[in-house]
This record gives sequence, structure tokens and C-alpha cells, in this order.
Amino acid sequence: KHSKEFITLSKAVNNLRVQAEMHMRKNRSYERINNPRKISESWLRLKDEYHNSTKDTMKTTNGSEESNRIDLANWEFDLMLVPEKVKFYMVATIFMSFSLEKRFNISLKCFSQFMLELENSMKVHNVVYHNFDHACDVLQTTYVFLSTMHGAKLLDSVDIFALLTASICHDLEHPGLNNAFQIKSAANLAILYNDRSVLENHHCARAFQIIRQERSNIVKNLPEHEYNDFRKIMVEAILSTDMTYHFSLYQDASELLLRYPGISSGFYDRRKSHPENRKSFLGGVEDRKDESVRSRAGDLESIGLSGGERL
Repeated sequence: KHSKEFITLSKAVNNLRVQAEMHMRKNRSYERINNPRKISESWLRLKDEYHNSTKDTMKTTNGSEESNRIDLANWEFDLMLVPEKVKFYMVATIFMSFSLEKRFNISLKCFSQFMLELENSMKVHNVVYHNFDHACDVLQTTYVFLSTMHGAKLLDSVDIFALLTASICHDLEHPGLNNAFQIKSAANLAILYNDRSVLENHHCARAFQIIRQERSNIVKNLPEHEYNDFRKIMVEAILSTDMTYHFSLYQDASELLLRYPGISSGFYDRRKSHPENRKSFLGGVEDRKDESVRSRAGDLESIGLSGGERL
């Protein structure tokens, strides 16, 4: 039998909950996020915000424009020119380029929370290289691959969604020490994953732990068969970043280009696409994106020590 004080407290808590819900329903941000007609408008504002925020960086000291350095679809893109607060807009713009927010009904609130969880997870070990800037840079590199090789003609929307998500999650909560160290030191992660693709398994597991949270579940509106495809592709993409698989993935991707030389120019009949071809393409992109980031950045002297540290 509950005491009088307990009953009084319960009623007070319930009243507060009801008042909070009523306040949320009246709040403009709540309506903007939950009104389907305004979801696209919210995302478009992010895209505009990114372009507006990077206008100032297009001007060099002599007044000429260096638009390539902030063009998301260009190899010369320089993440160091993107203001810290604008990186979220940049990520959202890349996802919007393939209309993923519409195709999979992703609310801006959910996507924002997902990105916040990722950023916080990347700060756990405070490492120099495998940080949130590196994740954004790799995402942009993947976007260039998909754009220049006309990936949308070869891949389904769920393929692209999974690949972009894998790109920004591929080093999630990286401890700063490689697989060899984890295994030789019998670290907890090595024990957990039986010495096989230790860090890659960890990155992938952390990503799905975040995705499984209701507030950051960007795939909650996918039907079961599409979610299964999404998970399979994302797992394979992240695990393929283990350099142990580099040569086999490189060979598969090279053979794909030999069989279909028109892929790199966008001349490819989507109707002739085969799951194994898409798998080879996905594996090749995921395998090369990290190396491409490093080769693009060059040595520390060419980008400056601070740039090297941030990446």
C-alpha cells in the first residue's frame, strides 16, 4: 500500500509529463520535425547553411575564387576550410545529394542526434588522427568516388545509404593503436573479437549500438528487407577497411573495371547489374577511400602540422 506522500509525488510527476508533452506539441521545432511536409524544408535549410557558411572561404588573398577547395564533389576539397560548426551541414548535404532523407524518411532531429552520438564517440580516446575530422574527410572522399564513377547508376539507394554511413562510422571510437598491438597485448577488444579484424569489428559494433537507440535510429523507417541489406552492406564495408583484405578487394574492383570499362564514365546498364558486381564496387570504394585521404593530404609540410593533426 503506497503512502500518501508517494501518491502525491506520482501525481505531480505525471502532471509535469503531461505539461511537457503539451508544450512540445505547441513548439515550432516539434512541428517542423514531425510534419512530413516540412521535413524537406528543414533539410534544405541545412544545405543552404553549408553553402552560405563557406562563401567566405572561396576568396583568396588576391581575390580569386578557389571553389574547388570547398566543392564536395572535387578531389581538391579541403576540410580545413570548413568551419567547425559547419561540418554537420556538410555531412547532411552529402546525404541529401542522393535524396536519402526523402527516400528513407529520416527526420532531421534523428539525424542530428545520430551525428552528435558519432562525434561524442570519436572523442572517447582523444586520438590525433582517427577523429571526427577524419570521419568527415573520408565521407567526402567516398562521395567523390560515387560522384565521379556515377555510383548511383550502379548502386541502389540502400547501397549508397549504407556506404555513406559506413564511411563516417568506419573508425568509430578508435583507440589509436592498431590491430597488431591489440592482438600482441591481448587487449580486451582482441579477446572479444578473437584476434580477427579487431578494430573494424569494434567500429561496426559501436555504430550499430548507436543506430539501435531510438533517438538516433536513422534506419527505423526502413522495411525489414531493406534494413537487412543496409546492415549487411555496412558490416562488409567497415570490415573491408582491414588492410588484410586490401589485395583481394583491389583485385575484385580491378576485374570489375575490366569487365565494365564504361563504369568510370557512367556508361553502365543498371538492368545488367548483379549483386556480386555491386559488392565488388562497394568493397573497392571502401578499401580505397582511406588511402585516398592520406595520399590527397600529402606530407605534413604540404598541409601544415595543424592540418595533419586534425586529420
